[in-house]
Amino acid sequence: MNIRIFKHNNKLLLEYIPMNRDGWLESLFYNEGQSYTIKKIFEVFDTDFCSEEPYLPSSDAYYFVIGELKNDGYYHIFKHILNTDNDVLVSEKASINLKYFGVSDDYNLNVLKKIEELIKNQVIITDEENNDSKFIPIAVFESLIAQFPTRTEQIYYTEAKITNLLSEYVESTIDGQNRFDKYIKNRNQKIIKKLNNLKSIDKYEIQKYEFILVTLKNMLENPDAYDESNWQDKILEIILVLFPKYILFIKEFKIPDLTKRSKEKRIDIALFDANGNIDIIEIKKPNAGKIITDSQYRKNHIPAHTLSGSVMQTEKYLYLLKLLGQTGEDRLNQKYQNKLQKYNIQIKINNPKGIVIAGDASNFTKEQRLDFDIIRRKYMRIVDIITYDDLIHRLGNILNALKNKK
Repeated sequence: MNIRIFKHNNKLLLEYIPMNRDGWLESLFYNEGQSYTIKKIFEVFDTDFCSEEPYLPSSDAYYFVIGELKNDGYYHIFKHILNTDNDVLVSEKASINLKYFGVSDDYNLNVLKKIEELIKNQVIITDEENNDSKFIPIAVFESLIAQFPTRTEQIYYTEAKITNLLSEYVESTIDGQNRFDKYIKNRNQKIIKKLNNLKSIDKYEIQKYEFILVTLKNMLENPDAYDESNWQDKILEIILVLFPKYILFIKEFKIPDLTKRSKEKRIDIALFDANGNIDIIEIKKPNAGKIITDSQYRKNHIPAHTLSGSVMQTEKYLYLLKLLGQTGEDRLNQKYQNKLQKYNIQIKINNPKGIVIAGDASNFTKEQRLDFDIIRRKYMRIVDIITYDDLIHRLGNILNALKNKK
């Protein structure tokens, strides 16, 4: 079976060459309303047969019209073809090919349908000149599909998982994890080489932050889709972009408890900058609870349990870190040597600070906003309290600055 996608006379055509053409498909369509699915993605009906001769036709091929170019400058890919809720719109400037639909030698995934399900909106892929946040730039979309795992990557990933799981029980002549890591590194280097000048880097930065902004907004619309650990991992990826001084995080970072209340304390997440300085971050899901009370105590809105508990926990960890001294630093560096040496850093406990990410202040009343700002200023020398609407606002400001950069 061979297929391809091409444009012809303002139509988007799917060429399908089956193993044999003996009339079986026509017989299938003899029953009204009967459909046939190609590559588990394209659902075609007899009404989708191309009524005109496409250029360079193959006598063994079937041709189906899966979309058409409209006056708005977009190819409208029919929703019944991809089983989407809306027609998918793709800019006429895009070089539409099979990978746009998730078809390759390595996988078949209805990418456009999956994107619609995730963003809960019509999929519109536009040229780079359109800066409307509702649209997905061509470069962003092509970057996304370029990062889908190839067959080689899938093999290496499987080898890595097997060798990691069995390493404690059997010896292997193949270091699966190392081979997988090298493959990913080489693939990423090829992508980076495409950024051959500062202008292209600026475009990439815009696309990167647009993607992060859309991702964060989608996450906030459905936080229940993530467990706490997965939520933290996703937010950490965003934090490392928004706060580029941090180059490494370690989850469940264990430190000695010199107060003797317990043998050790487990910090949820420790952050490290390029010099090895340690900070602490506490990440709460946005639906974990209110961060400030609706009611007032002596005409003041005070921190709710979620916020006060997170701040207290962070302050306690900071206190325990400062008790460790040089001896404690040395022990931590020895304990986490394998992770630290990859980044060529040594842990330094040098006036560590905390970050608490929790809640949403966008719907606060004027009085709540004033009291919340006072609460933040009170803790700012020790703990930086960041709400999720703060992250959205910061991403928006970065995008505006990049787009206005000349």
